[in-house]
Amino acid sequence: MPTGLLRREGGRYSTRRRVPQDLLAHYQGRTNIVRALGTADPAVARRLHALEWVSLDREFDAARQALPAPREEPAGPARAPPPNDISEWEIENAEFWAKDALAEEFDPARRELARTLSAAKARWEAEATEERAFRMAEAAAEKKATAGIALHVVVARWAAERKPIPRTVRRAENIIDRFEAVVGKLPVTEVTKQHVLDFNDKMLADGQTPANTNILLTILGVVLNYAVSNNLIPANPASKIRVQDKRLGKTKRTYFDEAALSAIFGSPIYAEGDRPLAGGGDAAY
Repeated sequence: MPTGLLRREGGRYSTRRRVPQDLLAHYQGRTNIVRALGTADPAVARRLHALEWVSLDREFDAARQALPAPREEPAGPARAPPPNDISEWEIENAEFWAKDALAEEFDPARRELARTLSAAKARWEAEATEERAFRMAEAAAEKKATAGIALHVVVARWAAERKPIPRTVRRAENIIDRFEAVVGKLPVTEVTKQHVLDFNDKMLADGQTPANTNILLTILGVVLNYAVSNNLIPANPASKIRVQDKRLGKTKRTYFDEAALSAIFGSPIYAEGDRPLAGGGDAAY
């Protein structure tokens, strides 16, 4: 993810930005600014994060404009630039000659700059360590929050967000029941490709046709895809698992013979125009 874009518990995103050193007093000692982006969609979050980052740049510029003018100091020996103006690249670029300057002690200004560079590098490394620790804590909290989510909870979230028709929701719940009857009631984070293969084999062994088994796998895959898109699992374990139907097209279904066709089209529905209510009226035709 982009630097500073964080995913909070519950799936919502926020922007986290470190306050520049020269503005700490303006922000009364706050070292970080965290602002909620109001979305759980990662693509939308990236766009809003970029806009928020630019907005903070402008806010920092405005805050600097409001700072009191620095006091003029009498001219003296060359001073090293403030640590905040030193980038990581400048630190690395200056290290070689800065060490020589310290060793030979031929220029007080360069010795002062070398010390400033060393302090800036130490501060930058400390900040990088803090950022890594923050990321690790975020990842651990997110893993803990998603570790025990059951498949039926994923179905409920999918239904609430995507709003499929009720019959589709019931079908998905039924398939999860059948899946759990084969592999056990596992949290979504523990479902593996082998579990899906075991479910596939069980359905075929119980007499399901390849076509029906593929329908079951497709709906199971829809639920697991929702889990992937919401960062509950890294990948869909049901992806690309399908049963190959080796039956020839002409043997997949039988046709009506002449006697069957005569029975059907000789019935009152066709021969006499009957429309029985139990048959759905015109739907009976």
